[in-house]
Amino acid sequence: MTPGIARWTGRLVLPAVLGALVLGSAATARAEEPAAPSIAWARASASGPIGTDVTLTGTAADLPQGATVRLEGTGALSVDGPRVTVRVRTAVDPVRLRLQVVDAAGAVVATSGTATVTGTAIATSLRLQSPKRVVDHRKARFVATWRAAHGPAPTGSVRLEFRKAGTKTWRKARTISVRKGTGSVTFAPRDDGRYRLRFAGTRTYARATSPTRALDNVPPGAKVVLPRGAPRPSSLPAQPRASRQAADARISKLSDSVWKSMKGRSWHAGCPVGRSDLRIVRVNYWAFDGYVRRGEIVVHRKVAGKTARAFTAMFKGRHPIRHMYRVDRFGWSKSLKGADDRKSMRADNTSGFNCRKVVGRSVRSPHASGRAIDVNPWENPFRSSGGWVPNKWFVTHASPARVTWRSSSDPVVKLMRKHGFRWSYGRSDMHHFDG
Repeated sequence: MTPGIARWTGRLVLPAVLGALVLGSAATARAEEPAAPSIAWARASASGPIGTDVTLTGTAADLPQGATVRLEGTGALSVDGPRVTVRVRTAVDPVRLRLQVVDAAGAVVATSGTATVTGTAIATSLRLQSPKRVVDHRKARFVATWRAAHGPAPTGSVRLEFRKAGTKTWRKARTISVRKGTGSVTFAPRDDGRYRLRFAGTRTYARATSPTRALDNVPPGAKVVLPRGAPRPSSLPAQPRASRQAADARISKLSDSVWKSMKGRSWHAGCPVGRSDLRIVRVNYWAFDGYVRRGEIVVHRKVAGKTARAFTAMFKGRHPIRHMYRVDRFGWSKSLKGADDRKSMRADNTSGFNCRKVVGRSVRSPHASGRAIDVNPWENPFRSSGGWVPNKWFVTHASPARVTWRSSSDPVVKLMRKHGFRWSYGRSDMHHFDG
């Protein structure tokens, strides 16, 4: 080996040895210094139903002699090795937490990041108690029971909803105030359908819906059932159910809309009476289906009072009427020169004023003056020049007796006579009364 080569080698080795000695000394010095304490959450969030406890964990390392771990702003926590355990009660608003390491002198030497505890809405359940059937106009009690998955039974308001039979839409029926899990409401349900309870939900309680309950509204009166083999009248929609179970007769002048409908049908130019001579009587009646419905009839103003009294007596006596629509509903009849009384009779409609001819004749009907009333014409036919109308079956059948009359001693004939109406034509025109 040449001297030149030895000198270069020495230059290369010596610095390396010196560097190793320096690094070794620095490492020894660091090893002698205490490590900085550290503290951290194992996860940064947790959740649970409001009012329940959730557990959070953290890790602590290199704690100085005499150091403690605490939640920021609270007392010391127990530490099991590196593991820190914290139990926190959830609340409506989120709870934010940090862990701290405090040395023996009381100084904070390490702080964790923030963990968030979120309270979720408490699950609840609803149950509805209600009758399966109720008589129309009678009240029924609906009881709500509201329970929470944990904690005390709720206090608040729940919505009672109703879905009418044959429809798909739920609508509000009532609001029930619930105190400590129980509440009720009482009212008169008017239709068949289903009821349920619903709570929309709040920050504290989750939304909930009860199972549904079916309710059958039944009529307060006895239904009229025609005998087997009896012909049926033409179909006509049932009139609205009455708001009260009383006759509640009201007499009023003809409104513009009523008069507009009558003109060209039940009234026309040349009639012996005009608008100012006529009145409309609205009155409740016992319908053939057993319900109380609201009808209306137009008559002369001089017989309006006795008409109201007669139908009030009909109501009190529970004498059924099938329909009571104004006769203009049935349109104009070219042959009768007035509203179509044939259609009205076929529908078993009770009616009054109609400026028309007599069915089967060319003379003017007594109805043109507004002083005549036809009651239940289907079951009480009229003998016209062309035969019995609207049917001949009931000429020889007087059943059911509640809606047929064949002599002056029958209850309806006596009632109408008492209130100023004659059974003018007897068995020749059984449904006709003159006032």
